[in-house]
Amino acid sequence: MSIYWGRNKNRKCGNFVTVVSDSYEVYINPIDTKDNAMNSLPLIYNTNNGWMRSGNPGGSYSDSNLDDDAMNLFPDTGIIQRLSYNAGYIKHGWKNDSKDGWRYHNELGVNNAYDAVMEFKETAAHELGYEFLQAYGGTVYSWQHKGSSYYLPQDTKPTKGNETTWEKVTHWDEMETDGENYPLSGEIDIMKYYNNEPNPKDISRLVAAEKDVLGLIWLTKLNIK
Repeated sequence: MSIYWGRNKNRKCGNFVTVVSDSYEVYINPIDTKDNAMNSLPLIYNTNNGWMRSGNPGGSYSDSNLDDDAMNLFPDTGIIQRLSYNAGYIKHGWKNDSKDGWRYHNELGVNNAYDAVMEFKETAAHELGYEFLQAYGGTVYSWQHKGSSYYLPQDTKPTKGNETTWEKVTHWDEMETDGENYPLSGEIDIMKYYNNEPNPKDISRLVAAEKDVLGLIWLTKLNIK
C-alpha cells in the first residue's frame, strides 16, 4: 500500500497532491490491526495450480446500491473476497501456448512478467483500493474501476467506437464512459483497467490517482489549517 497509494518524492511520477493551491507529499503507513479496520481479505497461497484471481467486492455502504450488501452476505471463506499469492509453477489460461500455459513465477521481487512478490504487492494495492473508492465514490465507481470496465462482468471496456453489439447486449454498464488505452507516458492508475496493457507493466509509473488519494484523505476527516 505504501508504494502505490503514497504520492511523494520517492516516486518516478505522482509525487504530490494539490489542496487549493498548495502541494503536499503523501506517505502511507499501513497498520495491521483489527481496531477500526476495514474488511479483511483472506490470503490464499497458490502454487502448482492454475492462476488464481483475487477479488474484493468491498464493504456495505449507504449509497443506494444493494449489490455490495448482497455480496457481503456470503461467508468470508476466500471464494469471493481474497488476495491470491501465485508462486511457483502456475498454469495460465492461454490458448495455443507452446508450454500449455505453464510458467514459473519466481519470488525475487523484481519487475518482470512472472515475479510473485511484485505481482502480489500490486494486486494487494489494487484490491484494497476498491474499499477506498467505494467508501467515497460509491459501489458503481469502485466496481467499474472508475469507468474503465463494465459493471458485470468486469471486463475492460473497449475504447470509443470499438464496443461490439455482443458487448452491449451481454455486459451490464452503469457508467457512460469509454475504455482507455494503456498510458505510454506519465502516471498509470492502479485502479483502472486498460486496453493494450503490456506484460510486464511499468510499475515505476503505477500509482493511485491524485483524486483517489485525496478521497482517502477526505475519509479520514483530517482538518488542514
